[in-house]
Amino acid sequence: MTTNLISAAAPVAFPADTRIANQSGRPNRGDTHPTRVTLLDDEQLFTTFLDGDESCFAELVERHTGSLFGFLYRYTGNQQLAEDVFQDSFIRIYCKREFFQRGRSFKPWLYRIAINIARDRFRENRRRADLQEKLAVPEKTTPSPATAATSRETGDLIQAALDRLPQMQRQVFVLRQYEHLSYRDISNVLERPLNTVKSDMRRALQGLRELLATLGTDECDSRKVST
Repeated sequence: MTTNLISAAAPVAFPADTRIANQSGRPNRGDTHPTRVTLLDDEQLFTTFLDGDESCFAELVERHTGSLFGFLYRYTGNQQLAEDVFQDSFIRIYCKREFFQRGRSFKPWLYRIAINIARDRFRENRRRADLQEKLAVPEKTTPSPATAATSRETGDLIQAALDRLPQMQRQVFVLRQYEHLSYRDISNVLERPLNTVKSDMRRALQGLRELLATLGTDECDSRKVST
């Protein structure tokens, strides 16, 4: 299920006054050719966007849709919340673009903004009953062919284990394992000392091993009872 959600991330709905392209579909300003845009790295794209070529911003959104949405879905465990945070992240970057420091890395900055927005949403929803659903093992869906069922159940167990990790350990694990950020970049994103980040990763790995063993045992026991 997670894979489908990642590939089907909702498009960013920008306010009317932050339109990326005109009605013809061409960039409003700048002369960066589409084929050249795709060859630029993130920092070059954002710098060119700051210089007036808004097609570069559209390329950045498209380039990070799968990875950022995937991270947010794994981090929050909730499709709607992940979509909301994803959209808000790029809207905030667009509206606050003048605060970007030229020469800095774009991806850690993007992920720091997304994590801060997600944290704000968690605080807003903390008293709501829906948040308690994160503490429960996801229910199994309708039966499917054996291979697909095994893959889905494995994914459910991993997500359930991730949901039970302390928040900081979960952040570090997902950024390292799924987004392949360096420990130094993770340190910058989370604004935590490098050694603390590495320690969080070690604790996350140990915690996941223990949780997966427990959840796997519970799953086997439930199957024995059902049969």
